[in-house]
Amino acid sequence: MNEVYVGYDVLGKNAKFVSSAGQYIGLSRGHLTTWVDFGEDELHMSVSPKRFESIHAIPYKDIADVLVKKHINLYFIILICGLTILSLISGTIWGLIVVALLVWAGLGSEIQITLTSGRKVFIYSCSGVSDSEDFVTLVRTAVERAKKGEVVTPPENTTGDSALDLFVMRDVNLPEKNQESWDAMVDLLHSGKTAQQLMDELCMQQGKCLASEQVNQPLFQEACGILRPHLIAGEQVLFCQDNTLVGKLKNFMALTNKRIIFYYGSSVHGTCYGKIYKMTYFLIGQWFINSLPSDTNETITAATLSNQQVGLVLAVIAKMCEEQMEPGHKIIIWCLNMV
Repeated sequence: MNEVYVGYDVLGKNAKFVSSAGQYIGLSRGHLTTWVDFGEDELHMSVSPKRFESIHAIPYKDIADVLVKKHINLYFIILICGLTILSLISGTIWGLIVVALLVWAGLGSEIQITLTSGRKVFIYSCSGVSDSEDFVTLVRTAVERAKKGEVVTPPENTTGDSALDLFVMRDVNLPEKNQESWDAMVDLLHSGKTAQQLMDELCMQQGKCLASEQVNQPLFQEACGILRPHLIAGEQVLFCQDNTLVGKLKNFMALTNKRIIFYYGSSVHGTCYGKIYKMTYFLIGQWFINSLPSDTNETITAATLSNQQVGLVLAVIAKMCEEQMEPGHKIIIWCLNMV
């Protein structure tokens, strides 16, 4: 059974941290943005710009300590020291006032996560220490549960609908396009069809951006060729949706017998059905599967699918989760605007 070490009121919750300017040297102002998501048994992280993302997931069991302290980056230190020296030399009070303002603007916080291996992961915020303490407390609670093996019990189904027993609804006011795909999914779950039956139905869907062994074989073979080096033991690609706007295949979603996979920018990001804990929807018919808001390429979208087809994809994923997980596992449903 999936080990859940966070309360279901916390599961899937995002925290966003934006550093002070000058955290890195670049053409922009040097703000580093870090998204952190509370998964069942690990923290998920995404950093922008992507080149500063050193780790994508941290199991709670691997965290030795987490703390927050005041932080001011090198950029502000150089500015403050330089202006202080110039002010003392010139003897003007205005320079010292500017220095005080720079200290106020540059002083933020640093969250330091120390792993059991000794490795340290840093998250920078332009906000003060007090604004990060709630996040640190939640992480410490999850780490303590993981160390003790205290698994959180899932909530009981209150909908009275056994087909929806898999879900915990955080928000039921879905936008029109998302509501259409959600209703389509619910109808399919009520049909009593198995994951394989739903997958067979999905693989027969028509569309120039859809591919399977039965439909649009050249596109399907191209996607299989790209993913072949990245497949795990016993994994087989069954369906793919091309999200490439122009040119050759470079951005697509694939469903296998084991995972949902997103391929973009020569990167492969796969999530086993048994590890899915959150479906987040957005205003324009998009659905994120576990993905953080910054991972805009990791979405199921109506751009190349009809709302009914999106619902079919969601139904396949839901049934795959249901059949590959122990009873009691839950998937959080909520709006991106709530994170």
